[in-house]
Amino acid sequence: MKKNNALFKYSMKRIVSDNTGIIFAFLMPIGFYIAFSTLFNTGPDTQAMIQYLIPNYLLIIILNAVMNIFGMLLVSAEESGNLIKFRLMGISKMKYSVALFLCLLVLELILIAFFLTFCVVFDGIRLPLNNLIPCLVILVVAHFLQFTLTMLLSALIKKATTFSGVGLGLFMLQMFAGGLAIPVAMFPENLRNILEMVNPVVRLSSALSNAWVGGESLSANSTDILIVIAFSLVFLAGSLVIQRFNSNQATIKPIRTAN
Repeated sequence: MKKNNALFKYSMKRIVSDNTGIIFAFLMPIGFYIAFSTLFNTGPDTQAMIQYLIPNYLLIIILNAVMNIFGMLLVSAEESGNLIKFRLMGISKMKYSVALFLCLLVLELILIAFFLTFCVVFDGIRLPLNNLIPCLVILVVAHFLQFTLTMLLSALIKKATTFSGVGLGLFMLQMFAGGLAIPVAMFPENLRNILEMVNPVVRLSSALSNAWVGGESLSANSTDILIVIAFSLVFLAGSLVIQRFNSNQATIKPIRTAN
């Protein structure tokens, strides 16, 4: 128990020490929201259009910001050799990753509450209080997807600077291919079908929008949710296989050197 408490305290201290990242995470969704809500403020349907933006902001902007912070801290811990120290203390990379992610989840809940409060006060946005459980379940699935994707990327990428560039590239991709800048429903049918096959965030965006704005149940979006979970399990399996391979390679090198 003491070891777990020390791990959580260390993880939280690392997160809080990144002042620039935290400020960026808080201000970026509000900045984008003001920009896009002003852009779409063109007529009587403005409120309905802005209402559809909120689920996409939660998925694409806030979750991606947290994923980038999570990935940067995880890769930098491995790059600096801290993960080796944790292994000597009996703490695996997966255990450290879960502790770090849970600490970031606390930050993200504060960020979401701050963002939604701003939207309600600034634009009178209605929250889906009558359909809250489906929205929360979809957000949990989204977090599982982001966690497993970050674990896969951190297994492949060994430099924090490289991860930063990859994370920024994924964020820009999701902005245009995930439905934030242009609704996916407006894409040509062939392009939309391709995006649904290769980009699980599109399915999450559709499911969350249907639950958030349309009041649909989980069963109405069960296919999309199950497909995203399948993507997540593939990412998780891939990260574990790559980590095992990297661990075996690290063990073989000293043996070859000794011979």
